Amino acid sequence: MAICNQFTGGQHADEASAYNNETCHTKKNPGLLPFIGDLKQFIISAQTSPFIMLKGRVMKKQSGFTLVELMVTLLVAAILLVAGVPSFVEMLRSNRVASEANNMVTALNMARSEALKLGQQVTVARTGANWEDGWRVFSDMDGDGSYEIGDGDTEIQIFYALSDNYTLRAVNFTDWIAYLPSGLSTGSSGLANGTFRLCADDQDTETGRDLVINAVGRVRIDEGATSCP
Repeated sequence: MAICNQFTGGQHADEASAYNNETCHTKKNPGLLPFIGDLKQFIISAQTSPFIMLKGRVMKKQSGFTLVELMVTLLVAAILLVAGVPSFVEMLRSNRVASEANNMVTALNMARSEALKLGQQVTVARTGANWEDGWRVFSDMDGDGSYEIGDGDTEIQIFYALSDNYTLRAVNFTDWIAYLPSGLSTGSSGLANGTFRLCADDQDTETGRDLVINAVGRVRIDEGATSCP
C-alpha cells in the first residue's frame, strides 16, 4: 500500500491522487491488464503513424524525394526531351515549307486575277539568280517577261527571298511565268505548263513541295518535291 499512498499532497495533489487510484485499482483488479496492454499498443501505433502530436497540434511527417528518385526523374525528363526535339524541328520545317509554298501560290493567283481585271499580261519574274532570291508580280505592257519601268510596266507586289538554305527552282519557267488576259498561262520557255520545286534547308525531297501549273494556268501543291534543288 506504500505505492498507493506516496502522493498525498503538494502542488499536484489531484493528479497524484488520480494516479494512485488508477495504480491501486489496477492492482486490485487484474482484469484491467488487457486494457492497459491495448492502450500501450495504441500509443506505439500513434508514434509510427504519419501524423504526430506536438504541443497539442497534429502535424504531418515531412516527406520528399530521395536522391535516387530525383536522379531517375531527371533522367526520364532528359530522355523525353531528346526524343521530342527532332519531332519539334520537323514540325517547324514543315510549317515553313507550307508557308513558302503558299507565298508562291498567292503570287500566281494574284497575277492571274490581275491579268483578267486589267486585260493585259501580268508576269511573275524572279528578281535574283534563282527563284529563292525572290520574285516580282507586275503588269507587263510589252509581254517580254522583263520588268522595265520605261516600257510602262507597273509593279503590283514584290516577294522577298526564302528562308536561309531553302531553294525554289522551276521547270519550263526558268525566268518567268505570265498570265494572259484570257487567264491562260505562258512561260519563259514558251510552254503553258510547268513545275516549281520547293525544298527546305535539309534538301530532303520528302519535306519539299511541287507546285504544278497545268496547261490552263491552274496551280496545285503536291507534297514531296520531285528533286532538290
